[in-house]
Amino acid sequence: MTALRIEIDHGLCGGASECVRAQPELFELNQEGRASLRRVPGDHERDACLAAAWACPTSAIRVFEGDEELDPYPG
Repeated sequence: MTALRIEIDHGLCGGASECVRAQPELFELNQEGRASLRRVPGDHERDACLAAAWACPTSAIRVFEGDEELDPYPG
């Protein structure tokens, strides 16, 4: 299985903390009030990472599996 990678664009992050509400074990707000990872997610947390990206109102969270960006929006 290919490792997950999370990118957070702090220029887009407005500090709404929806990612924290969706996945508090993975995300927190840093001292500047922007989203940050609490820890590196395991491969088994793919769906949790996608849920946090989906919850972000500014699309500041991007989830990658290897070189492929995953689409957090169902449908």
